[in-house]
Amino acid sequence: LSWTATPGAMDYEMELAYRHLDEEEFKPVEKFNSNAASVFFDKLKPGVYRAQVKARGDKHTSSEKSTLEFVVKPLSSELNAALGR
Repeated sequence: LSWTATPGAMDYEMELAYRHLDEEEFKPVEKFNSNAASVFFDKLKPGVYRAQVKARGDKHTSSEKSTLEFVVKPLSSELNAALGR
């Protein structure tokens, strides 16, 4: 996941939340800081994710949060296993 770097940003605060496809409420997964304008997630389980990022500058200033929702679909092998194939 990457975003356009914000001029003057010292780092980025990122929050990742998850919900199952048949649920409505997101549950927090991870919250962390990054010096880069990108993060890598390995092996996310199928479902809907919401990533919120804000830039933090010097003198404790912050940008507004930007939000992106995305869906991770199950692999064919996971679907076949769930269906007993």
